[in-house]
Amino acid sequence: AVETPELISQAAEKFGRQAVVVSIDVRSETGTVLSRCASRDTGLVARDYARSVQARGAGEILVCSVERDGTLQGYDTSLIRDVASAVSIPVVAVGGAGTYQHLKEGLDAGAHAVAAGAMWTFTDATPAGAADYLASHGVCVRRKSNMPPFEPRVDWPSDEDIARLERDEIPVTPDFLAELNGQGVTLEGFTAMVRREKAGA
Repeated sequence: AVETPELISQAAEKFGRQAVVVSIDVRSETGTVLSRCASRDTGLVARDYARSVQARGAGEILVCSVERDGTLQGYDTSLIRDVASAVSIPVVAVGGAGTYQHLKEGLDAGAHAVAAGAMWTFTDATPAGAADYLASHGVCVRRKSNMPPFEPRVDWPSDEDIARLERDEIPVTPDFLAELNGQGVTLEGFTAMVRREKAGA
């Protein structure tokens, strides 16, 4: 997006701006945007670049401090505040979260949402625990407590399901994907089941 900014406008025109998320890697020390896996400093100021991608049609911005990424030391809240105050589209903070409190701090700094990676791998934190913590601190979060328990169909996919898929009679539609998700199966998993059935036939 840095080197081909028109790509943002083209994607927004074709798919709608709600489908366009621009990820911005920033060197916190200088406040400048990095490209090519953070190996090249573009010299662009983060808040100015955020405004430009919004003007081109981005519907959301993912902002990451490369110095904080993976450290579990918390987000760069100054960076989040700076970028979020410069645009009117949602900003998602990523890079540095190590505790539930860090997630809340990112939201308090102006992020509309927060993301984490290393926190789930290298600590005892869980997404459910994060939701509980944030909810207890006044943040509106999606909860699964009111969802019915998952009860898989033991006959799914049936031989007829597999036969129809082989005959291309089951299009990959949102309804079909919802059926897969409802059964706790990914599209890749379903395809693998079909292949196993064919191999065993």
